[in-house]
Amino acid sequence: YNFHVNNFVYLSVNNLLPKCCSHHIVPHQTIHNYVFRKESYVVPLSFKCCIRENYVGTTGLKLWNTLPKCLQQSSNVFLFRKALKQYMFDNY
Repeated sequence: YNFHVNNFVYLSVNNLLPKCCSHHIVPHQTIHNYVFRKESYVVPLSFKCCIRENYVGTTGLKLWNTLPKCLQQSSNVFLFRKALKQYMFDNY
């Protein structure tokens, strides 16, 4: 589950998803024009009820923000998936 959610966030952050799926994840740069230390982080969308806690836009961002920066900045999808699998096996 975590692998697929992180894969979805990677595709969304790098604009590799169809337009209908791209609104779930909002990159930090589109919200603010400022330069921050954690600019590779993704901002979670606000929610009012606890049902939204399990939404891919919420859980995916929590998982994504815990990944090392070298994984987040992978150059292509295949390298990201390979490195993510290795990272998950090492931390299991």
